[in-house]
Amino acid sequence: MAPWTALQLRHSLVQPRPLTPVAESGHRMLTAEDLDLARSEELTVWSYSSLLWGSYVRPDKPLPDTYDHPGTTRVLAVLDDVAAELSVTRNQVVLAWLMRQGIAPIVGAGRAEQIEEALAARRVRLTDAHLARFTEAR
Repeated sequence: MAPWTALQLRHSLVQPRPLTPVAESGHRMLTAEDLDLARSEELTVWSYSSLLWGSYVRPDKPLPDTYDHPGTTRVLAVLDDVAAELSVTRNQVVLAWLMRQGIAPIVGAGRAEQIEEALAARRVRLTDAHLARFTEAR
């Protein structure tokens, strides 16, 4: 039998309230233990729903209630600051944040400009200081 080569779990910059199940049936959030397993077993990590259905950039798509907590507010403030500093979109920062950690985001897009935006995220360079700001905001 071929060995496992990857994990595919849900992950994004903002997280639901701790110990709160996500409303979307069948979804499981990536945990620190999953990342430890992936690193120890040399597995690729893929994340889905990373852009939270457009919630980072579309006012008509607010975050689900499970994300309503002070950590989200703080992380979104840092996200706005970093996006402005780098002259990129919130989505591009989120995707760059994932890739900086070695996590490959799965992006669903309905329009060509969404694909172009996602591909441009590969050129966004987040520094250790940026990552620290996000960690501190949580």
